[in-house]
Amino acid sequence: GRHLARRVLDVRRHALRSALLSCCVAGSIAQSGCNSVLGIRELEVDPQGASGQVQPIERGKVDKIDLLIVTDDSASMGPMQDVLASFIPDLVGRLTNPPCVDPQSRAWVANADFGKACPEGSEREFPPLFDMHVGVITSSLGGFGSTTCELESGEIYNTDQNRQGRLQSRGVTSTYLNKGFLQWDPGGRYNPQGEGDSETFVNHVGDIVRGAGANGCGFSAPLEAWYRFLVDPVPNAGYEPTPCSDTDTGMNCVRPTGVDSTVLAQRGDFLRQDSLLVVMMLSDGLDCSINPAHGGNFALQATDGAKAFHLAPGTSACADNPSSPDCMSCWDVEPGSDEACNTAFDEHSDPLNLRCWDQKRRFGRSYLHPIRRYVDGLTKTTMEDGALNPVFCSPSARGSDASLCARPLRGASDIVLMGIVGVPWQRLARDPNDISEGYRPTEQLSWTKADF
Repeated sequence: GRHLARRVLDVRRHALRSALLSCCVAGSIAQSGCNSVLGIRELEVDPQGASGQVQPIERGKVDKIDLLIVTDDSASMGPMQDVLASFIPDLVGRLTNPPCVDPQSRAWVANADFGKACPEGSEREFPPLFDMHVGVITSSLGGFGSTTCELESGEIYNTDQNRQGRLQSRGVTSTYLNKGFLQWDPGGRYNPQGEGDSETFVNHVGDIVRGAGANGCGFSAPLEAWYRFLVDPVPNAGYEPTPCSDTDTGMNCVRPTGVDSTVLAQRGDFLRQDSLLVVMMLSDGLDCSINPAHGGNFALQATDGAKAFHLAPGTSACADNPSSPDCMSCWDVEPGSDEACNTAFDEHSDPLNLRCWDQKRRFGRSYLHPIRRYVDGLTKTTMEDGALNPVFCSPSARGSDASLCARPLRGASDIVLMGIVGVPWQRLARDPNDISEGYRPTEQLSWTKADF
């Protein structure tokens, strides 16, 4: 639950900071420890040229990072955004001004001012980074065609409820050329030059994280938010009513309409062709990345006229085995054919706030996009429909054949995805069968999979 995630982030603030720095800097980015930091691969087109797939070949070290922070901006997130904003600058500061360490033991020796030499007998943990983009988007994508977080007309009544996967600065600090992201550029590589003062830059990073706020839609969709910003070749501008099937005479389902040119422009400015891409998610609740196709918009529907709207329950098979082919929505079976379908859901069995929890068992179907969508989005160069994945092939890198990438950008190993999220309360409890016994103290918690 949300209060458990808050507790985790609170009591383990320093552990999170250390783990995050270790993961980003020493683990996922560095090769062979921190001495050969930021190893990256260059990609070349499949020699056969038919599939648009890419083959990695080794090249030098990373000289730029694009860091996309995806923060849950629902009502409970204010305290956790403060925690994130407090240690994100540590991460950024370590990349831009790494500490001095012993060359053999790699133990910390001292912190040196940016651009200054380390004390004699020590060296930088790794070469400092001189080029970084930092952008923030939020988890609020509205109601995915439902009336929740939007008006029935589709007009957004509060832009906090649907931020459309666009970069957010909220006016708390200026961004590079008003493009929505921060540019670290102490070497003056760009014209006009980006921020060159390390302390100012890291402070601005904290500011834009806090600026996300906590007034967003309660149905957080961090997975779909970054997918929309980075991956979706044609992010939709909205939804329009459509029949649910060829024989349906109503207009109760929705389909995407239009293209969000703002997202495409921001993506083009933010995501460089040869950067290391780091996506960091912060959330305290269930991911609610709804697939609005085939009636998925009903998943978040709150009302039916003047009455409350509830989903249909799942059939009897769902209670014991949600994976069973006999587990389906009671909407999809003949009336009276299944005992579980004889009792409709109400506000107690189907509270709106739990619509994205345990869907297959409760409702007989999942209204969410499959996780495979997001795995493929960060690992495959082409989409299911054959379109090129812009994470691996930007429009400027495409050849005359739209199905082939003339100049591939990066490999899947050049992408880091991390999540700072809650955990099941049983993992934190003194007695996983009795919450009244309280939680284990911090020193009894472990990061190892076997012990945690």
